Amino acid sequence: MATDGKTVEKWETVGKFKAKTRAQKQALSKTMLKADQLPLSTIQSPIFEGVNGKLPTNVPGKKLKSENNPVHKPPSNKQNIRKKLKKSANDNKFTFQSIEEAVKNEEIFTKIEEDLTGLKETFPNNEITWLKEIAAKLNTRLSCPETEITEQDFDFPINKANKNSHVILLKTFGKNVSKEVVRLIFQQYLTTMLDYMGRDMPSWGYRICLQAITHSHPTICSENLEKHLEKMKTYANDMKRCRALLWAIGQVGLKDMRCGLKVWLHLHLPNLDMKKLAPYSMSYIERIMNKCQRNPEQFLSDCLLPKHFVKITELVNGNFPMKDRMQKIYPTFRHLITHNSMAKREFFTHLMKFSSADEEVTNQLVKIGVTCLQEDPHCFAIWREPLL
Repeated sequence: MATDGKTVEKWETVGKFKAKTRAQKQALSKTMLKADQLPLSTIQSPIFEGVNGKLPTNVPGKKLKSENNPVHKPPSNKQNIRKKLKKSANDNKFTFQSIEEAVKNEEIFTKIEEDLTGLKETFPNNEITWLKEIAAKLNTRLSCPETEITEQDFDFPINKANKNSHVILLKTFGKNVSKEVVRLIFQQYLTTMLDYMGRDMPSWGYRICLQAITHSHPTICSENLEKHLEKMKTYANDMKRCRALLWAIGQVGLKDMRCGLKVWLHLHLPNLDMKKLAPYSMSYIERIMNKCQRNPEQFLSDCLLPKHFVKITELVNGNFPMKDRMQKIYPTFRHLITHNSMAKREFFTHLMKFSSADEEVTNQLVKIGVTCLQEDPHCFAIWREPLL
């Protein structure tokens, strides 16, 4: 190193860089000049701009890049145009614009008979294969957009088909098909319909086949209700498939009111607290009750269990959003309990073990219990037994 005659500068050992403390950083920032305190020539230098990334907004005589070259946002209507183009592209992949238009095409259903004849020759004595192929072909031919089926008539879309198409469907899935095969094919159609809906694929063909089966074999829907209830729980986060399952099983209520009530009590009633299912469920039971209003015990006897009636009573006296609608049909439920000797005794036995924190519910059930005591000596014996 250089020397000046008095002192000799030596190499210094430089240690690790010590990070500044917070106080040191604050002190340094106070001594530094702000951008607006620097000379204009310094601020306008490309070096200054490159280091700082952008010019200060309060420097006179200098416009920001964003002002010189404004970024033009695309007009919002372009997004709408893209959506319309996408929608029209999706519509073009369908043969028909709606299911109403599709089912009016009688040729689609007359081909079922032709297909069935060919399948019987190719696969003799194999009913399951015939019916699987028939449904798959029908689903392909009924190519149209999906819609929410529970917002339509209960027998939609089969009710839009003409008489000849109805005859063909009922003949294909009618009494000539064995019960064992019907059970298997019904489950297969139901599973396929739900699977297609989960993948946003059209499933109208399978829906119409399910309707044809339930209209020909109504009791099939009242079987395995507990299994269907478990399946509904797996679709708790998919209301579209939940409603479709209720719709498919509930098709029985159009032809057989007793089976329809069983379906409602086992599948709909436990799920009335679900906001997106309740409207359809209430419409379904209202239809059944109105059909059987004149003589309910003739059509609906031996369906209503005490636990179901208690649940309905709790809804009528609770905070159920559709309480008013339930109150209108409640007298019919009460009639089914009090005008059937077996139901009356089962209810009274259940009542003896029942406890509820709701005073209104308890009072309502006790009044019915008193009626049972007055009208049925067997109920009086049940009540008297613990006291002896």
